[in-house]
Amino acid sequence: MARVPSGGLTDATRSRLRAGYFDGRTLMATSRIIYLILTIVGAVVPMFYFIRWFEEFGYSLSAMGAAWNVNDATTGLTYDLTIAAVALTVFIIVEARVRRDWLSLIAIPATFCIGVSCGLPLYLFLRTRKLD
Repeated sequence: MARVPSGGLTDATRSRLRAGYFDGRTLMATSRIIYLILTIVGAVVPMFYFIRWFEEFGYSLSAMGAAWNVNDATTGLTYDLTIAAVALTVFIIVEARVRRDWLSLIAIPATFCIGVSCGLPLYLFLRTRKLD
């Protein structure tokens, strides 16, 4: 059994840290996997509810817009997500121009067609890849 020093790390973990097992590349790869999983979940979960709603009430965007404003709580949430989506869009456009990373712009339609829950992790996934 590995001895646990007072710092809370085992001797094996300390030796791995010294050997570079937990370098930035490993951390970046792990975060990219998490961003990709969140992108998928952020697309599937909202679409599940949107499809159920459309099946029940028909494919009317005006009816959906009215449902978003049915009470103060949903209206507040709608404005909150709209402002977040606009802020994310501005950030993506600025970053795409600075980094000349045009592929990251696909996060904008993902944000407005699915939601911030898909667009933000998609952008973070794309933002953390290596550029040529």
